[in-house]
Amino acid sequence: MPKHLQVNNTSALADLQAHIAGLQNSRQSTTSKSRKRKSVEREGRNAGIEARRRRDLEAVDSQGEPTSRAVTEALQRKAQLYERLRKRQQDSTESIDLNQSLVDFDRKYLEASSSSSDEQETVGGSSGVESRLERPEGGSPGEMTVEYIDEFGRTRVVPINQLATVASTRQGSWTPSVDFVPARSTAPTSDTAGPTHYDPTYESRTLGTSHYRLSQREPERVQQLANLDTLRKETKEKRQAHEMLANEYQARLQARHDTLRQVYSEVVPLSEPATALDEEQAESNVTAFLHSIRYQ
Repeated sequence: MPKHLQVNNTSALADLQAHIAGLQNSRQSTTSKSRKRKSVEREGRNAGIEARRRRDLEAVDSQGEPTSRAVTEALQRKAQLYERLRKRQQDSTESIDLNQSLVDFDRKYLEASSSSSDEQETVGGSSGVESRLERPEGGSPGEMTVEYIDEFGRTRVVPINQLATVASTRQGSWTPSVDFVPARSTAPTSDTAGPTHYDPTYESRTLGTSHYRLSQREPERVQQLANLDTLRKETKEKRQAHEMLANEYQARLQARHDTLRQVYSEVVPLSEPATALDEEQAESNVTAFLHSIRYQ
């Protein structure tokens, strides 16, 4: 149990009560100051937020939220504008901002007209028309011109209402370009021109030393071939004469070889029957003897 403080002196008791009351008053003042400081800091941190919230609410109230009725009316206005532009029915004095429509109505009109054809060819595609729309300053869409390149590579300018006609005419009269047409010979096709011979000038390679370039002119070519035939005959005759001399020399050499063999066998008779080894030795001796006579 807590011990109770016993105070016998009346003055001491009064002093204690006054001290306790002073402590309580100081604690209450400190708490109120801290609360006031926190509220001031919070208000400084969020300064102007209520004003901004009020301004946002006022802006939303002034603009208003889009309703289904407003959306429908906007779509109807755009549909009417599209129909007028597509059918080219608006007056030249009517001012319409085409940039606000967000749709290239000219391109859509051309695509619709070209898609109705059998081949469904688009402008600037296989029809061979490369177009570019140009609007004169202050002019209406009916006065717009198209710049395209024809089949000869020339730049042409026609009104936009004639572009479909140009494209349709180009579709049926297409011809391959020069790069795809096979080259035809410009030489005459009659038999009097003579046969066509090989021409090595069109080959980008190094020819050998034995290559003989014949002329493309027929008279000169015949003369060159005749000269080559004559040289060939002379070469054959010289080769045959050389072969005959070589054969005669080999025959004389063989006859002399046989004679010397016979003489050597008579001078040195064999006492015993000749064997295979003796024959080889005799052959080598005869060969050595013939070489010694030949190089004397």
